[in-house]
Amino acid sequence: MRWIGLVCALLWPLAGQAQVEVSEAQRCVWSCLSNFGPASNPAYDQCVQTSCAGFAAPTDRVRPLPAAPQGSSRTANGPRWEAQRIIASDPPYLDGYSARVVNVSDQRLSYLCGRGGRSLITLEGSRIGTAPGRYEIRVRGAGAWKPRFVEYEGQLQTTVRPSGVIVRALQGAARAEIYSNDGRRLAGFSLAGSSNAIGQAVRYCAGE
Repeated sequence: MRWIGLVCALLWPLAGQAQVEVSEAQRCVWSCLSNFGPASNPAYDQCVQTSCAGFAAPTDRVRPLPAAPQGSSRTANGPRWEAQRIIASDPPYLDGYSARVVNVSDQRLSYLCGRGGRSLITLEGSRIGTAPGRYEIRVRGAGAWKPRFVEYEGQLQTTVRPSGVIVRALQGAARAEIYSNDGRRLAGFSLAGSSNAIGQAVRYCAGE
């Protein structure tokens, strides 16, 4: 019994170290999947090979993790998108879901979709302000758009189609930035987790 106890005491730190390394590897793969998924995308494999090699042996193949659970709002690299149920009795009076991210400067980028297909992008924060007009949404690797925003209860909002190009771009890229109509950068947002969060909102407003 004394020998068994000694062996367990010697192996316990190694087991703990292995657990940490697996956890780090999973977080790395999760980040690649969020930014470059689905797993069939060659960019995802490239991300795993270049970014996650230090966490797992070269012969190991770390499996992609499932979608982040609702309420998981941060990753190792910063804020993560999350989906939240909204009810028709609260502004903006939609029976639907809100998918949003809050950056380190407390600026907010949200996508809202309600039953019946009402679909909005909203901006909020002190640097963004509430002045109505055109604002540029630049999505890295996907393009840039200048929709017209209106002020509504302290935030800016614009109507978009649930299946429109801006919504798809926000789901498929790694980062978005907001500029004023005259070219001043107002805010930047990670799109980690946006595919799942926005997808949940779109599916709900489509009645799925």
